[in-house]
Amino acid sequence: MLSPEDLGIWYRRLGLSEASRSVIDQIRSAPPSRRVGGGRQNVSGRYPSRKMGVTIQFESHRVELAGIYEMEHDAGVLEYYDQPRRPVGKNGRRKRIWSGWSNITRIDTVAMHKAGGAVRPGKPKRAL
Repeated sequence: MLSPEDLGIWYRRLGLSEASRSVIDQIRSAPPSRRVGGGRQNVSGRYPSRKMGVTIQFESHRVELAGIYEMEHDAGVLEYYDQPRRPVGKNGRRKRIWSGWSNITRIDTVAMHKAGGAVRPGKPKRAL
């Protein structure tokens, strides 16, 4: 995980606004929003992350667990978080997130890369 000094450097390097910093700080400081449960065809579990120092939940061994392996071993990924809470807007309502795939209401993972951030819905593109 990034130290407060490294996080500040990352914020400045990317030129993130105060609102963006606030959302990232909310995600970093909160526990996962829910415990995962497997569906009929899913295998759920926990992955012991050395990079994050905690166990990361997954509810799909084909998509989410594969993404966790990728983020865990990618030197470009600085941090990642499972099942983050959606950010809250000024009106007190949870914000919808545009992920590049679709407008989603539940985020499965958020990753902080050296070059920016990424939101992953945890479903194959064909299911979105």
